[in-house]
Amino acid sequence: MPERAAKIFESSDTYRMWISSLDLICTIYNKIKRSILPVEEPLVKDKLNAVVKQLERGKTQLNWRVGGCASWVMKHGNVCVSVSVYMFVCVCV
Repeated sequence: MPERAAKIFESSDTYRMWISSLDLICTIYNKIKRSILPVEEPLVKDKLNAVVKQLERGKTQLNWRVGGCASWVMKHGNVCVSVSVYMFVCVCV
């Protein structure tokens, strides 16, 4: 097996974890965008704009070979979850 292929294979579990996390981030973000009501939007507008800005950075500047992917995925997964929880709390109150 070529050395490059072996290195990729060694990291396959890490890549799977990142892909799952990215999928979860997308799912949460899309759910927020689909379910947000016009009256709720001003409450989370700044948070959503920050998320969009960071997701754009992820789409344009990060790739598997760039350092920091794992921390980016964890940080922005947590940000999406916190916005989702914030919206849920606002609805319940």
